[in-house]
Amino acid sequence: SCTRVPELSVVIPTLNRGKLFHDTVRQVLQQAHDDFDLWVVDQSDAPARAANEALNAALGDRRMRYLHIERKGLPNARNEALARLDCRLVLFLDDDVILLQPDLLAAHVRAFDDPAVGGATGRIVERSVRPNVDYVAAHLSPGGRTLTNQWGTASQDLRGLKGANMSYRFTAVQAVGGFDRNYVGTALLEDSDYSHRVHAAGWRLRYEATAELVHLSALTG
Repeated sequence: SCTRVPELSVVIPTLNRGKLFHDTVRQVLQQAHDDFDLWVVDQSDAPARAANEALNAALGDRRMRYLHIERKGLPNARNEALARLDCRLVLFLDDDVILLQPDLLAAHVRAFDDPAVGGATGRIVERSVRPNVDYVAAHLSPGGRTLTNQWGTASQDLRGLKGANMSYRFTAVQAVGGFDRNYVGTALLEDSDYSHRVHAAGWRLRYEATAELVHLSALTG
């Protein structure tokens, strides 16, 4: 079953990111909510891979799970983690985020107190990407335009989730399967596709404003 500890699995795919990624890992491990494991899915080339393996060894944290894969691509990296998880909830974070609150993990977990909720996303303060609508959104318009605004301060239902800071109930993941590996280099599309599938399966999607982070959108990695 998927009800044993840990309650939450945090998944961070990374690719040649370096210090920003190391900072993100340390911040996750310092979170107040302790019932989790942290999966690092490393697609990095040799120098960054060596640095990431050294970080894992230096931290020596029992909650960390390190996995290196040769194939590059975010949907594939997420699927490699999903195939190995045993948990109640899974949280995906980007490898260049700054967690603004010590209870970001706890805020995601709280979003699933309602058994109708299958997915949740948190507040994302983008350093470089500006909102293009005046309401909370992370989905595609009927014409295929990416609509994004995750700066809202009120928790609410929404139609799509954004992958830099998104979580799912694992029973919903098991129902809809993995991410579509055909989405490569298409920011947000694989997230919109996946959250749409979860919503279409009958689950509610939530925006949890207190699960707050900064997304740096670093140019490297």
